[in-house]
Amino acid sequence: MRRALRLLRRLLGLAAVLLLLAVCAVAGLLWMSLPGGDLRAVLPRLAGPVTVEIDRDGIPHIHASMRWTPPRRWVLSMRASVWSRWT
Repeated sequence: MRRALRLLRRLLGLAAVLLLLAVCAVAGLLWMSLPGGDLRAVLPRLAGPVTVEIDRDGIPHIHASMRWTPPRRWVLSMRASVWSRWT
C-alpha cells in the first residue's frame, strides 16, 4: 500500500513538473510573438503625428498630438440628460 502511494505521489509530482514546463513554453512563445522594433503605419484620417512605443514588458504606450474641436450640440444635450438622471 505504501509503495503504491509513493509511486502515485511521484507520478503526480512528475505530471506537475511537466505541466509547469508546458506553461512556461507557451508563455515564452507568446512573449516572443509580441511586436518590437520600429513599426510604421499610415492611417489616412489621423490629424497629427502619433507614436506607439512598446516598452520592455511589451506594453504599448501611445503618444499623440491632438487638435481639440468643440463637441457638437447633440453631444452636449445628451450629456445633460444623462447627468440629470444621476443627480
